[in-house]
Amino acid sequence: MPPGVSWNRPRGGFFLWLELPRGLDAGEMLRHARRNGVTYVPGAAFRGPRNALRFSFSQVPLEEIEPGVQRLARTIREHL
Repeated sequence: MPPGVSWNRPRGGFFLWLELPRGLDAGEMLRHARRNGVTYVPGAAFRGPRNALRFSFSQVPLEEIEPGVQRLARTIREHL
């Protein structure tokens, strides 16, 4: 992930939260992320900050997780 991005380490469940650098809006970035082959739910949908997102890894084959994270990281870098 690019500098300034932080995330939690889930102890259970099937999703994690990412916090983007200040000034980025996860909702505005979503369309671009989808074009890059990755999707998430913006944090604002859960009354969270606009620079947060919820990233699910349920029902995703293990071999697809790392490439998906790389595509998300690329999307974030393109918006910095």
